[in-house]
Amino acid sequence: MENIPQRSGAPEPSAPTVMLVADHEDSVEMYAVALKTMGFQPVTARTAEEAYAQASVLRPDVIVADVTLPGSSGLELTRRLRADAQTSDTGIIVLTGHMGPAIERQADDAGCDRFLLKPCMPDELVLEIRDVLARRHDASKHAHCDDDQRPQPSYAAARALPGRVETRSSSRFDIRFS
Repeated sequence: MENIPQRSGAPEPSAPTVMLVADHEDSVEMYAVALKTMGFQPVTARTAEEAYAQASVLRPDVIVADVTLPGSSGLELTRRLRADAQTSDTGIIVLTGHMGPAIERQADDAGCDRFLLKPCMPDELVLEIRDVLARRHDASKHAHCDDDQRPQPSYAAARALPGRVETRSSSRFDIRFS
């Protein structure tokens, strides 16, 4: 596998950092190469514990985690990240091979921004990452507004990111079959 460099300082503003958390080397490499090609700065972790330790230091813009990891799960990682003031605003996408209302509810309860069914093609993941970044950007711009004054999420921020942007559904969880 190509050695993906770990971020040692602040990323360029035009290169959002995406942490990939999975124990399957092939998946990590496939996603890392696609993200790098699309202008993102990928960093990797193999376990939830490693990801949590890196996240507080690296402050990635988005974390993409497999639900099933050695040790703690991706959902437990999400709960820990949401409870930590340093990482509570990080975008989180979880990938799983399991589908159903129970796992969707667990992902929602944990605080995931997105829940995607594997296999997930790299271009689909990139679109979801852009959408999460755009929604988080919109939310942070209007954090001082009352709920009824907040504009609906737009894709203007996503259009400023590297690569192509397509219109996405407005649902929080967009389960895809590939």
